[in-house]
Amino acid sequence: MGFAWVDSEGSPPATSKAKPIAQDNVLRNELFEVTISPTAGSIQSVRSFSQRGNQLSQQIAFRLPNQSPAAPGVWQAPDETDSYTTMRADSVEITANSTVFGEIVSRGVLVHEDRRLAGFRQSVQVWSLSNVVRIDVELEDIEEPRADPWNSYYAARFAWPDETAELWRGVSLARQQTTAGRFEAPEYIEIDNGSGRVSLLTGGLPYHRRSGSRMLDSLLVVRGETARRFVFGIGIDLPQSATAAIELLTPDTVRYETIAPPTSTSGWFFHVGSKNVVATHWQPIVAEPPSDAPAGESPRAITGFRARLLETAGRPSHVQLRAFRPVAVARQVDFLGQVLVQLPVESDMITLDFAAHEWIEVEAMWS
Repeated sequence: MGFAWVDSEGSPPATSKAKPIAQDNVLRNELFEVTISPTAGSIQSVRSFSQRGNQLSQQIAFRLPNQSPAAPGVWQAPDETDSYTTMRADSVEITANSTVFGEIVSRGVLVHEDRRLAGFRQSVQVWSLSNVVRIDVELEDIEEPRADPWNSYYAARFAWPDETAELWRGVSLARQQTTAGRFEAPEYIEIDNGSGRVSLLTGGLPYHRRSGSRMLDSLLVVRGETARRFVFGIGIDLPQSATAAIELLTPDTVRYETIAPPTSTSGWFFHVGSKNVVATHWQPIVAEPPSDAPAGESPRAITGFRARLLETAGRPSHVQLRAFRPVAVARQVDFLGQVLVQLPVESDMITLDFAAHEWIEVEAMWS
């Protein structure tokens, strides 16, 4: 709940030594680099500067179930017999490049044994100082998948090098481990190898399927799906994947002003003092005018605020919630508005104690 004032006429210092984000087929910032395959248009590698080797690869593919039945009495695993299309890039070009932001866009087709099944456009974006890669995928002129949605689909395929890595998923923003072959994760999936984490910010894509021990398919299009454009992200060693998942899904609010900038060009309105606690709801508390007040002469007054806060990491937390003005009284309520407990208040700070995965609603009144 913060703000930043950006001068549209501002320009970077002439003496800046920062390098452009994009160079050839590589996007690089202070934390990692992303290499785009010049022949396929896929993400060939994501390399963190804090770890050795490739952390993740990604491509778009159409899963084609095997047409040949197994011999009588012989069982065969679907993952061993099904096949996927390959990406063939027609162009891979830098479409935006500065010391702050870089973008590489790939265009091409998905083919299987020289048969075209779909066209694609994939945009990969990197910002300076950000540990999230944003990916925008658009499919066109696709061949309709078959009726079985778990075996015939278009997907974003991810692969990582460590077969022993654990998978964790966001369940209502709470981090839970999963060993399932098929699961739902509309918020995020973490690949944790013990020395580092890669987070797949799924951007609302709900259905995912493991393919072998180190590959994952995030389903994009099944039969009947009308969407053709999808946005997701890759996070490198994120402090909290739940927060990044919310940021990916929440658009920025932009206001254009012609007045002079404020005294401070950045600041915040509310602050939650723990990274594993996120706000899921904000609402002003409004006092209604007296019933006998003349119409239009007694405007409704905002007397406080209501917030819902969720612990996402599965550990108890002692948290301070701060506001932009002093608070007179605060209380924890249930979701029917009944008071559960009065909360300690000191000036603009409210103190709360969270159990693991607890969801708390707070009501506070201004001084």
